[in-house]
Amino acid sequence: MPNKRSPFFALLLSFLLVACSSGGGDGLQPPTAKEVMEYYELYRSGNYAEYVKAMQSCDDKPADFCKQMADALKQHAARIKEEKGGTVSAEFLRSELHAEHSAADAYLSVTYGDSTKEEIVLPLVFWQDKWRLK
Repeated sequence: MPNKRSPFFALLLSFLLVACSSGGGDGLQPPTAKEVMEYYELYRSGNYAEYVKAMQSCDDKPADFCKQMADALKQHAARIKEEKGGTVSAEFLRSELHAEHSAADAYLSVTYGDSTKEEIVLPLVFWQDKWRLK
C-alpha cells in the first residue's frame, strides 16, 4: 500500500512547490542590467538631479527636498573622489526580487581610482510599469 501512495504524494508535493514558487503568477522579472546601469550612470556622470527624479520615493517631495538630495549625492561623489580617486567603473552583478515581487535589489561591483572594489546595492521598486530607484 505505501508504494501506491508514494507517487500520489510526490505528485501533490510537486504541484504545491510549483504553486508556491510562482509568486502569484504576476510574471514580473527582476530589473535588467541595462535598467540598473542607466540609473547608476546618472550618478557617475554627475547628473544628480536626474538621479533624484528617478527615485520613486521623491515623487511627492518638495523641490527643496529634491535639491538637498541632489546636493547630498554630489557631496558623496566628491568624498569618494577625494578618498578613493572617484569611480572608475561599475559592473552589474545581479538583481534579486523581494518576496512581494514589487521590490528588488540590484548589486553592482564598483571599482575606484585607487584600485579598490566595493559591492553596492541599489534598492528598486516596480512603479507604474517600470523599475525605479527606491
